[in-house]
Amino acid sequence: MFKPNKKSYKITVAIGSVAIAVLIGYFFVKAGSLDPIVVPPADTTKTLDDIYCAMKIDCTSTVYGLDSPASPTSTMHTLQEIYDLAVRFPLPDTGQTTSYGASPDDADYTSTNSFACDMSFTDNGDETITDNCTGLMWDKCSQGLSGSSCTTGTASTTYWEEAKVSCENSTSSNYSDWRLPNVKELMSIVNYERYGQSIDPAYFPATVSGNYWSATPLSSADAWDVLFSDGFVYYHAKASVSYFARCVRGQ
Repeated sequence: MFKPNKKSYKITVAIGSVAIAVLIGYFFVKAGSLDPIVVPPADTTKTLDDIYCAMKIDCTSTVYGLDSPASPTSTMHTLQEIYDLAVRFPLPDTGQTTSYGASPDDADYTSTNSFACDMSFTDNGDETITDNCTGLMWDKCSQGLSGSSCTTGTASTTYWEEAKVSCENSTSSNYSDWRLPNVKELMSIVNYERYGQSIDPAYFPATVSGNYWSATPLSSADAWDVLFSDGFVYYHAKASVSYFARCVRGQ
């Protein structure tokens, strides 16, 4: 019987080890890396958090990666939470009733054929206005004005931070939880059928046809605002531009 010496045995083992390593490497290449260092693929769908935060606007959705560095603190927002938000803050109609182009356009969409509620307000008789669509309560007058027709005083302009503080410190109509509205809330009272003063003067008298601050920042330097002559949305520098403000409460 042939008996291999130690030298030939070591050579055989070494050749076998190399062959096994090559085979393992081959199958890893065929299968792909289990922990690739390339850029991960882009999202293929929106999460429930994305939908929820798109409706709230002042919310940051949670990012869930394929290789998350830590366990998430929650399972995102549920369908029930999204439904509750949709019911509590439905999409207000724009108020446009005139058709300006080929049908359908904005004038064709109402509460009866779209996920929207028609614009409707209630004057509470205490210098506050309730939006019957969103449930929000608005200060009837712009900051600096008061009275049942908002004819007392002068509409004041402030920088963004001062506008926020002014609303938060307001005790108008004996309420103490006023705040500066976010940009979607501010847009919800724009009537796009009107031009020159794109808001219903029966409920919001003496509204200035100028820019009103929203509480929604665009960046560390800029914030969104709404021009109430045409309802257009802009952004401007928080600390160097002085605009009007209207406070809101609720939600």
